[in-house]
Amino acid sequence: RDGAGGDGSFILGSKHLMPQVEYVFESDGKTRVVPEENTLHFENLAIEFQKLMARYSMDGWVQLPAEKINVGKNKTLTHRDLYPATVKLINDFFRRDFEVFGYAMVDSFDEEGGTPYSLRSNGV
Repeated sequence: RDGAGGDGSFILGSKHLMPQVEYVFESDGKTRVVPEENTLHFENLAIEFQKLMARYSMDGWVQLPAEKINVGKNKTLTHRDLYPATVKLINDFFRRDFEVFGYAMVDSFDEEGGTPYSLRSNGV
């Protein structure tokens, strides 16, 4: 239980899991405060971060760790363990993130049919 009826609203509304568009756009949802060229994608973080630092003549000021720190060696849970209701909750809550940053939403992780799961942006 999430402490508020089990529907996820408490956790998702607690600002610990904010849609990224709330960091990138003003409250009107239209005025961009972070330039598109400064928006980094996690799957390309090392390369895009280096380009960002170079853009502001800050090469070498900050180095990202070479190895992934929060990666468990014994992965037992994956995206395929999400219930369809959980996938729907994620799609609904982060809809604008998917749209603005170019990620495909999926209805389920069933191998047959539907939108294929991908951690890559389509470059929007």
